[in-house]
Amino acid sequence: MQTYATSNLQADNLFNDIYNVSDTILTRLETQTANKQHYLLSVTLGFTLFECILLITSLILHIASISVLKNSRIIAH
Repeated sequence: MQTYATSNLQADNLFNDIYNVSDTILTRLETQTANKQHYLLSVTLGFTLFECILLITSLILHIASISVLKNSRIIAH
């Protein structure tokens, strides 16, 4: 009976060690994946902000050019 309890305890310790190693590895992989996703999100948000700035600038220039053309009588009122 003592041998069975000892081997059972050793098996429990072995599975605990395997679980701890697996948990550590998975945590590291999740962290690496999260860091990559954070970087990609930052790049995507940067490009989106740049595109918004370009669109707003384009709209302002479009309105300004229409105003100038109307005042110069090239476009009919």
